[in-house]
Amino acid sequence: MPESPARSRLDPASHLRRRASDFAPLPDRERLDLLAERARHAVAAREEERRRLAAELHDVAGTNLAAIKLNLSALARAIPGAATQEALWMADTQALLTETIASIREICSALRPTVLDHATLLEALQTHCTRFSRRTGIEVELDLAQYDPPRPPEVELMLLRVTQEALWNCAKHADARRVRIAFEHVGGRGRFTIRDDGRGFDAHGSDDPDAMPGIGILNMQERALSAEALFLIESSPGNGTLITLDF
Repeated sequence: MPESPARSRLDPASHLRRRASDFAPLPDRERLDLLAERARHAVAAREEERRRLAAELHDVAGTNLAAIKLNLSALARAIPGAATQEALWMADTQALLTETIASIREICSALRPTVLDHATLLEALQTHCTRFSRRTGIEVELDLAQYDPPRPPEVELMLLRVTQEALWNCAKHADARRVRIAFEHVGGRGRFTIRDDGRGFDAHGSDDPDAMPGIGILNMQERALSAEALFLIESSPGNGTLITLDF
């Protein structure tokens, strides 16, 4: 019989400590509000840095690479004989540039998800999960029929960022084949869950630095706190991982 998965809950008083055994009772409302405000400032600063990096990548690297591609196309047309070794090298270089430009666009989209400015959270999640599956081969199932927008912008951004981080951790650490992302109503609140069928880890803590993607989980916890959401992670070796956000 599989062991019960370990549970780790966000404790604002300890400000995102990793071990479940470290967590203490919630502080009073005033202190919780202060910690949430600090988390909001940290998240806002990180989002601003993401926007700056996305703009620089798009405006400088992306533009320069596109110009290089145009120059290579002109050079290729100037080379006599399409079957020469030089022409083959040129074609290969152009293909690499095309792939690099597409990768930069995807990175910019991840850094600055403009889809939330023009579309819904559900569309943004669908787009990201489709790209993730294409890159990694991991199947992602979305069960979000009960999701009822609009939600506050900070909540929707939090859900998108936590999903991105969870999928990245899944691809890097979990050795999973399938991820299920779902939303439901529980006790008058929204519940957003991300479950994978990967190898899991010891949520109580471990001496093995590879056993748990600590920074990624801390980032997710901080984002949850900034949106005043409850973050819960359940996992144990061999039993996959379940992330729950109540808001």
